[in-house]
Amino acid sequence: MNRAGRRLLVAALVGVVGMAFRVSWNALRDIANAIGADTTAATLYPFVVDGLMALALVATLVLVDQDRTFALRVLGTYTAASLVLNYVHGLVPALHGATVDWGRLADWDPANWALVLLATSLPVGSIYFGSDLVAKVLHHRPAPIPTPGLNAEESTETVR
Repeated sequence: MNRAGRRLLVAALVGVVGMAFRVSWNALRDIANAIGADTTAATLYPFVVDGLMALALVATLVLVDQDRTFALRVLGTYTAASLVLNYVHGLVPALHGATVDWGRLADWDPANWALVLLATSLPVGSIYFGSDLVAKVLHHRPAPIPTPGLNAEESTETVR
């Protein structure tokens, strides 16, 4: 693929990720409010979840072998967590910008505890997994591109 095509592809990816981030923003902010985050923390919370997903996506594009597999697992796990929290936001209309019973994401206690645990553990996971991914990317050394060897039939050197 030529350079212009690559740039267009990257720009399209950035656009899609940006739009998805915006769509997910309200749900993640409202979830953070419901689990007790203050206004500033709730506003920053979407960066914790979706920001790590973007970081894992970049790491997936850069890394190889086991490191790429790790980045894909982080990406998949945080995508699933974001999906669950966005789904809960859609199921609980009281979360849509209104004041809800603090710490209440579900009527059934075990489900509520699991959701609160999920939502509160994502920032810690973002610190851990994000720093690990950044370290892997910064220490990644791409394999050298082999230089094409000369074919004996194409060589202009004379053998003596």
